[in-house]
Amino acid sequence: MKKKFSLILIFFIILSSLSFFCVSCNASLQELNLYVIDAEVDCEKGVIHATEYFTYRHYFDEPVKELSFNLYANAYSKSAEHKQVLKSEETDVYYKGIDYGNIELTGVTENAEQLAYSIDETILTVSLDRELFFGESVTVKFDFKVVIPYANARLGIAENGTINVSGWYPVLCARNGGEFYKSYVSPYGDP
Repeated sequence: MKKKFSLILIFFIILSSLSFFCVSCNASLQELNLYVIDAEVDCEKGVIHATEYFTYRHYFDEPVKELSFNLYANAYSKSAEHKQVLKSEETDVYYKGIDYGNIELTGVTENAEQLAYSIDETILTVSLDRELFFGESVTVKFDFKVVIPYANARLGIAENGTINVSGWYPVLCARNGGEFYKSYVSPYGDP
């Protein structure tokens, strides 16, 4: 059974709730980054096909030519060095035996032009075609597929049939000291 979810409404609700927060920090919704995602979930196969339009607004003094994103789903891949699940907990988490998940990018574009990118396990670095200066923005389109493992985990088809989809889409890395903070996934929670 396939279900189509339009996550635009969900993100609008989140952005609306952030407006209350922004009033207290003197920010406006025009200054926030925006995620618009159209996703189709195949519950039987445990696969998500999605398109994400991510609008980045640059409000830092130093120009930026690259954007970095977390690809949390890759922490469930067979080749992951930094796994989401501790070895000692694999039997409990992977109730059908070890099962792998991942995110596979099929396109990274701006205005229909392919952008260069690289992936280091759970970190995606996208090279922009120009530098962004203070106050400028860019919208990057990601086309991707996520394989959801059979796992009692943040991303997984749980033993009771619930599909957990935490961290399933490209998420911008936080900025720290003018740089993107590239942290790998930890089985102990947020880094």
